[in-house]
Amino acid sequence: MTDTHKQDDGLFAMVRASFKGPMRFWVMYVWFILTVLTVPLVWAIYRLIIANTMEERVLFGIWAILGVMMAMGLKIWYWMEMSRVSLIKRIEHLEGLLKK
Repeated sequence: MTDTHKQDDGLFAMVRASFKGPMRFWVMYVWFILTVLTVPLVWAIYRLIIANTMEERVLFGIWAILGVMMAMGLKIWYWMEMSRVSLIKRIEHLEGLLKK
């Protein structure tokens, strides 16, 4: 690799950069929501497993599915945001190279 090409920073560096980007408040908010969402999601799945009646299975199954879908949506948004921050960083690097 040439010295003008930077090597990828890696996953942990990208996560750190997402907390320093322009959407850092939203990133922290999404992490908080995902952390809080984990407890009722695990509880709903546990209750689904130990449910005795069909009504309980349907109720907790729906809550588990909704929780998983919400977590998936938030995680997809977070990964897209992380990718956007990384792309902006690379574009700024290329701009700096072109100005030289």
